[in-house]
Amino acid sequence: MSDVSIYAAADRITSHNESLLLLSRVSSCSGDKHPNGINKCVQFLLGYDLSNKSPLFVPFGIKDETDPFRIPSSAQIAAIGNLAVGSWTPPTGQPPHGPRDIRLETYDTQSGKRLAAFGGPSDVGRLAISDYTLAANGEFVIATLSDLETKQGGVRVWDARSGRLLQSLQTPPASFLELSPDGTRLAVIVLKEIRIFRVGG
Repeated sequence: MSDVSIYAAADRITSHNESLLLLSRVSSCSGDKHPNGINKCVQFLLGYDLSNKSPLFVPFGIKDETDPFRIPSSAQIAAIGNLAVGSWTPPTGQPPHGPRDIRLETYDTQSGKRLAAFGGPSDVGRLAISDYTLAANGEFVIATLSDLETKQGGVRVWDARSGRLLQSLQTPPASFLELSPDGTRLAVIVLKEIRIFRVGG
């Protein structure tokens, strides 16, 4: 191993490919605490171009405007660096699958503006989001779904900028996924099988 480079203080490497690095850092924590002990914080996203070690965009914070104690659990960036998607846990102190339980949000990385919120009960019912990915060009988000209790699952495809549901497929419980670089084929683990789907067809 060699070529050690330090980019920024961060809590988590959230996405990494051959050319881009997305980091997250919890910051701006106030003294306010939820009864369960969670601090009120803002999660910041930082992006870097690995070819020249320069920032891709000005770091920006993402938070739930209605629940200041809720922060994203993970995030990804499109291969061309224009969009990021963050996943959320259920609202603090509330059961999952309620009307405010929106699981995915997309952001324009250049402005830090939230573009769309989706993956809530109207899209996925009572299924949990197992895994998700953002297309290399930032055009769509794909997620796998599962409920081991009911043995149900599925795959959903959303327009990344509008949050509109583009495709919906019912399957047994689905877990990990991998999208081909050209965005046309999707490999999904369904139960213990690997299934290949054509995207957009």
